[in-house]
Order: sequence, then structure tokens, then C-alpha cells
Amino acid sequence: APYYDFYRPVMVSLRYCKRVLLDGVTFMNSPAWNIHPYFCKNLTVRNVKINNPYYAQNGDGIDIESCNKVHIHDCIFETGDDAICLKSGKNAEARTFEGPCQNVYIHDCVVNEGHGGFVIGSEMSRGVKNVYVEKCTFGETDVGVRIKSALERGGVVENITVRNVNMINILGEAVIMTMGYV
Repeated sequence: APYYDFYRPVMVSLRYCKRVLLDGVTFMNSPAWNIHPYFCKNLTVRNVKINNPYYAQNGDGIDIESCNKVHIHDCIFETGDDAICLKSGKNAEARTFEGPCQNVYIHDCVVNEGHGGFVIGSEMSRGVKNVYVEKCTFGETDVGVRIKSALERGGVVENITVRNVNMINILGEAVIMTMGYV
């Protein structure tokens, strides 16, 4: 807490927004996460390019946190960390109010490099549900699909569908689930 003012900021933070459209924009060289929608409803991200160098620490592409009705399509991600990530708060404090990440549709996206192509967690205390990912290509990522959590974070992950995803030159496992210290 005493060092909070010194954390690297996200490039775009959308909080408690409704009916958001990000279309045809390029985000690059963010100090931390590129796009962080938080408790948004009816979010559409299309024809967006996100580009951070492969060595960018915490250089996530998009971190969708506790949002409802999200549509991401026809986007290109080159990140130093997770490309498309779903989150819902961390630890016991996050479980004191409602807000799962839910009703997310992701399709026709390309991920070049990064730790994970599609990731759930590690902040997922309020849960993640009703997610459909299809017709994407993940190239040269460390992992194709990753679901991760840490001790004390909890959260229920349910009704997740990933289909017709091409994984090319994945450095590690295509799909991995990690629970523990993250």
C-alpha cells in the first residue's frame, strides 16, 4: 500500500461503464496492462491491435474483470504477458460483493507471442462463467489456454467452451491449469 503511487499504470482503465465500443485502435508499449475493463456491461472490442514487446513484464493485452456481456473479435495481440485474460477480483475482500466475469464471446482473434493466448485468473475470487472462445489462432505463446488461481483467491469457473483454436509453435503445454501460489 505505501508504494501504490509507484506501480506501473495500465494504459486504458474502464470502470463501471455501459455500452462501450473499442474499434480500429492500436494500443502499444503500455507500462502494464493495455486495456482493463472493470465492472463494465455490454463491452465490444473489435479490430483492435495490441502490441507490447515480448519482454514487457505484466504487459497483458486485455484484462476483463467482473464484466458482463463482452464481445471480442477480429483483434491481434502481441504481448509480453497474457493476451486475453478474464479476472474477477482477488482474495477474501473480493468475495464480499457480487460480480463474476460472465457472458463473454471471443472469436477470430490472433495472438502472436505472450505467456498465454486465452487465460482465466489468477484474480478470480468472484468467479468466471459462460465463456465461449472459438476460431482463434495462438502462435508462439508459452501456453495456449491457461486457467490459474492462487491460494485464498477461490472463485468458481464454469461453463467455459474453447473450440476450433489453432495453436502454432506453442512453447509449453497447449492447456494448463495451475492452482497454488501465482
